[in-house]
Amino acid sequence: MSGSYVQPKWLSLQRATHANEPCIELKALSDTRWSAQIFACHAVRSRFGALVELLQLIADESNGDRSLEARSLLKMIDLKFVFCLEVFYILLAEMRST
Repeated sequence: MSGSYVQPKWLSLQRATHANEPCIELKALSDTRWSAQIFACHAVRSRFGALVELLQLIADESNGDRSLEARSLLKMIDLKFVFCLEVFYILLAEMRST
């Protein structure tokens, strides 16, 4: 979720919701590096509320493509998504420690 438009909003939301913690950057996934997968799960899991809030803010904006993508992502976030996020986080963390 990097980019000159979204990144400042993401950092601002994190500062507001997690003031005593360092900001976490959401990076593009790598198909070949497991550490990138673990980091991505950790970032989404630890900043889930801020991420959903950011997607809602972007979905409400007038930029067609960006708003459409944010609304699509919001529709994909359901109980199954949260369950899979938790399972993958645990599995990837276990793989990392071995």
